[in-house]
Amino acid sequence: MAQGNPFAAGPTSFPGPSPRPFANFGRYFGTGFQVYFQRWQDWLLPMLVSAAVSLAALCCCYLPYFFVVGPMVCGLYGCALETLRGRPISTGTLWRGWPAAWSSMAAWLAVSLLCVLPMLLAYVLPMVAWFTMAATLGDAGQRGRPPEPADALVMVLMLGGFALMMFGLVLATAWTFWLSTRTMFILPLIADRRLDFLTAWRWSWETTRSGFWELLLLNFVAGLIGGLGMYACYVGVIFTLPIYYTIVAVAYQDRFAWDAATPQGPAS
Repeated sequence: MAQGNPFAAGPTSFPGPSPRPFANFGRYFGTGFQVYFQRWQDWLLPMLVSAAVSLAALCCCYLPYFFVVGPMVCGLYGCALETLRGRPISTGTLWRGWPAAWSSMAAWLAVSLLCVLPMLLAYVLPMVAWFTMAATLGDAGQRGRPPEPADALVMVLMLGGFALMMFGLVLATAWTFWLSTRTMFILPLIADRRLDFLTAWRWSWETTRSGFWELLLLNFVAGLIGGLGMYACYVGVIFTLPIYYTIVAVAYQDRFAWDAATPQGPAS
């Protein structure tokens, strides 16, 4: 274990598969909620500081946001792990994500781009084609000429393009949930173990092979809970977003055993 790591308790080993499907799902949520509500006051200052930093970065032409959000999320996972382990948290805990800033930046940018680009391609390209064909039909109508077989073909292509866009959005959404689940432990690993981005990716990828559907449902439901605060003028995320981080931290701690005698790296 590297010196100066405030979170790590030792190298990581990977447990075997769950004894039955969704065996740990209720425990992850129960422990996450219990730990959060026991220490919810401790989260207020770190969440306010992270929100202020994120808003300030967004106000500066968006570019700084892409550099600060990774370390900030890494620091929030650090807060969740410290809370889970019964240790006090503060803004100092939040800033502990910065020693691994480059790894956390690379992790957040890579996962975000891989999730967003398919969604943009599935939405933007069919929409461009759809509007182009709609403009063609509009021009024909303005000229007052009677409908032609080519116009009917354009209409069929428009309907087909719209159906293709809907299908592409479904596939892109499924891809986003799949990838975000396979990579859900990258930032906790960077916060906890100070791993580099590629090593954290590999460890997360290996451990999420086991019990994937349980983790997928956990990722989806915890994300819904964490995002509920946006309906309260976004202020509510100060209270709901820590629940997401805490639940993921419970799953992380369950998946990555602390045993100093085991070799580092995922079991084959």
